[in-house]
Parts: sequence; C-alpha cells; structure tokens
Amino acid sequence: MKGDPYMRTSREIDILKALGDQTRLRILALLSTGERCVCELMAALELPQSTVSRHVSRLSTSELIDGEKRGKWSYYRLASEDSWQYQELHRFVEKLAHRQPYLDDQISANRVSKQPSCNETGTPEPATTEKEN
Repeated sequence: MKGDPYMRTSREIDILKALGDQTRLRILALLSTGERCVCELMAALELPQSTVSRHVSRLSTSELIDGEKRGKWSYYRLASEDSWQYQELHRFVEKLAHRQPYLDDQISANRVSKQPSCNETGTPEPATTEKEN
C-alpha cells in the first residue's frame, strides 16, 4: 500500500477545523481583497494582537494563508495554490467578504490601511491636525 490514505483525510479535517471559527472566517474575508498588515486585522476585528496572532497562526498552519515579516510588522494573504480545494476556498471567501458582518470588517481595515503607519501597539496612529487660527 502506497502512503497512508488517512494522511490526506487528516489534512482535510485540519482545514475544515481551521474554517470552523468565526474570527478565522473574518480574517479570511479580510484577506480576500489582498494582503493585509496584522495591524489592519487587529483594527478591523477589534481584537488584541495576541488573539489575532493565534488565529493567523492556525490559518497558516493549515496552509490557508501565507505571511511574511517586513520590519516589525507581519503581512498576510490568502495562500495561492492550483488545487481545486484552494480554488473553491477562494471562491467561498470572496463571496463571504461581500456579506455582513464581513463587509464592515473590510471598511474598518481600509480605514487603517490609509494611515501612514501603525504604532507599537498595532493600532493606527492618530491623525494629527493643525489647529486653525
């Protein structure tokens, strides 16, 4: 017998378990529009960095997202793969992103992405305005 047929099933179960959480679905929906900084995910989800990192780690372990570190921030995107599972996942997530509450998350993340930088806590820097005379 070549290989263990349960290894493939185990991977599929791992993917389904990763998808079985509202926060992780929200993260996937946010990433459906492209790469996002972890500070954008935090702001959109209104969750602390540790919670977002835990969920991102689970999605990454399941190979549903890819990430890279740039300076002090990590950036994430949906994994790209040619298999039918990933094509179906991308289709599902794109549809999900256009529904509530996921649409509100996109709006929140887009506000943060327009900020010049994030501060050390991962929240957007407050906009500075000059006082008018």
